[in-house]
Amino acid sequence: MSGRPLASQKGRNLGINAEWQNERGGVLGFVLDPRMLLSHIILRASPDLSRTVCVRFIDPYGNAVFNQEQIPILARELADLIPSVSEREARDHLHQIIELVKRAQGD
Repeated sequence: MSGRPLASQKGRNLGINAEWQNERGGVLGFVLDPRMLLSHIILRASPDLSRTVCVRFIDPYGNAVFNQEQIPILARELADLIPSVSEREARDHLHQIIELVKRAQGD
């Protein structure tokens, strides 16, 4: 996950883009965050994130890379955030990210 814009999005104000890459850096899937929805979800949940294994390392200002062993944990921790998200648009966005993470599992 990256707080930095994808090459095609440079110059735009972006939130945390989720990107699935292969071992050579090729992009296999992504979810853009132009409305900073994931950033807001993470920042609102910030005090509770200390109990997480993976989500606490998602940084709006940098990159977070997760390996195959961490993906099931990441998917579960992202799903655990859903009840705390009251806005439908943010909740739908979080579901898109979870689906991307699940697609990356086992690849």
